[in-house]
Parts: sequence; structure tokens; C-alpha cells
Amino acid sequence: MVSMGTAWKYFWTRWTFSGRASRSEYWWAQLTLTLVNCGLSFVLGFLVAAMEVDAPVSDALADLFGLIWLLATLVPGICLQVRRLHDTNHSGLWCWLTILPVIGWIVLFVLICTRSDPTANRYGPMPNTEA
Repeated sequence: MVSMGTAWKYFWTRWTFSGRASRSEYWWAQLTLTLVNCGLSFVLGFLVAAMEVDAPVSDALADLFGLIWLLATLVPGICLQVRRLHDTNHSGLWCWLTILPVIGWIVLFVLICTRSDPTANRYGPMPNTEA
């Protein structure tokens, strides 16, 4: 089991589609990402409101910063999701289920929530057993 801080560190440093990620690593990273997203939205909204500029300009600035954050977290997020699927002994190609609205998301959610493969599998040894 990994801590929240370790999961956040792994999120930013393990940009690989190989290997495995435990459930705790995945969910702690997702929780941290959600908290950071909420915090950034709040701060950005406050700053844009304090700038007292026209609404289209402030909306464009907010959209720009949101796009930058999305692009910064997109690849690490996909890498983490692929490694989580590997931990359940599934191919990372299952990420493509997100193309299917609702049904694909539900199936992917179930796969991500599935218990880890307790032994070494074709994607590597049990995750987070070594530092």
C-alpha cells in the first residue's frame, strides 16, 4: 500500500506504460488530482474575478490555464491507468473503452476496481513491494 504523497510522486515520475500500479497508488493519485483540480479552480476563479476585466477575456484566461493543466496531467494519467490495468492482468488497450459513453466507462471502472493479481504476471512483479 502506498501513501498519498508517494502516489502523487509516482504520478509525476513514472511516465511509463510498462509495469503495474496498485489500487492504492491509483486511487490516492486520483484523489490528489481531484483535490488539486478543485484548488486550482477556486484560486483561478478568485484571481480572474479580482482582475476586473471583461468576461470574455477572463473566460479565455481561465480556459487557457485549464487547458495547460489538462495537457500537463493527460499523459501521466493515461500511464497510471494503463499500469493499473496491467496490475489486474489486463492489457492497457482496455483504456479505449472510454470512447464508449456510459457502458465503456462502467466496464473500465470495474476493471480498475478489480483486486490486484497477487503474484507476478506478464506485466511484472507485484507493485510497490520494492522502493
